[in-house]
Amino acid sequence: MNKKTPDTIGYKAEKEHVESNCFGCGVKNPIGLHLTCTYAEDSVTAEIVIGKNFEGYPGVVHGGIVTTLLDEMMAKAVYVQANIRVATADLRLRFLSPARVEERLRLVASIRKVDGRKYYTSGRMEAGGKILAEAEGLFIGVGESLRSEKG
Repeated sequence: MNKKTPDTIGYKAEKEHVESNCFGCGVKNPIGLHLTCTYAEDSVTAEIVIGKNFEGYPGVVHGGIVTTLLDEMMAKAVYVQANIRVATADLRLRFLSPARVEERLRLVASIRKVDGRKYYTSGRMEAGGKILAEAEGLFIGVGESLRSEKG
């Protein structure tokens, strides 16, 4: 499995996106999740510790944050591996076990199938080797249409 490097397809555009105000990964968003990914030829991975500001029940990461993280990861898999911007068309999650705040969470996502502009993806969240949530997504290629003039 080869890691993506700054000269590979999709990486430069992704770097620009990370330097934006994106809630999931943008470094300019003061209340964002600041997700940092590692890119490989067939997957995108990340590790993150979610603080108490994003808890639902005491000690448990809010389900909306879990959903956001997996949506972000699957979109990044397409964005970097296929070098195209996408919009989420369908997102399905199975919550298998609670994700705990202040616990190191590992996220993995990849493209399962491509059919024209449709990108079928899968993702999962795990901690301590245990799968906490699984996701499947359908993303539609939108080219550059979602990108603002400012980036």
